[in-house]
Amino acid sequence: AQSKDDFKIRYTLSSALYGTMPLDVILPEVAKTGAESIDIWCKVHGDQREQAAALGEEAFAALLKKHGARVGASTRYPLGPFKLQEEMAWVKKHGGDLVICGCVGPKNPEGAAAKAAVAKFLEDMKPHVAKAAELGVTLSILAESATASAALVTPSAPVGSPPRSRWRRRPWSRPPIPRS
Repeated sequence: AQSKDDFKIRYTLSSALYGTMPLDVILPEVAKTGAESIDIWCKVHGDQREQAAALGEEAFAALLKKHGARVGASTRYPLGPFKLQEEMAWVKKHGGDLVICGCVGPKNPEGAAAKAAVAKFLEDMKPHVAKAAELGVTLSILAESATASAALVTPSAPVGSPPRSRWRRRPWSRPPIPRS
């Protein structure tokens, strides 16, 4: 059993907090905040993922090294859960282990249709979860509606391990921001 003294919160700084500020301005802030890594966001909440791509792999890795930072996570809502293969490898290459994305599927299914949609989604996710397990990356897939939010978290584990995925559902504490 883990003792109370072994517990340590691990912080990751979100690049989205800085809007579209340049990476070379944001990365020095990682250590200043006490965070151990940075969560790189893409447009529309930031554009640091696009900045990293424009720099190229070597220049981005050099910039991380210069500031003693590493990527902890990449938040890529627009990719959805089925277009993460390259992103998982990118995150792992830069020291991270978490990819966060939005969900896809039918809107507001009920009853048998909801069960069927979840079953199909989980089946379709199998190759992606296998790749995540191979890389040691965790996927966090967020599904939101006007009244609730849920996350399917797939902790990295060897393929064939007992399923450790779990749904978390929480009511909104504030009204959601309307999306177009």
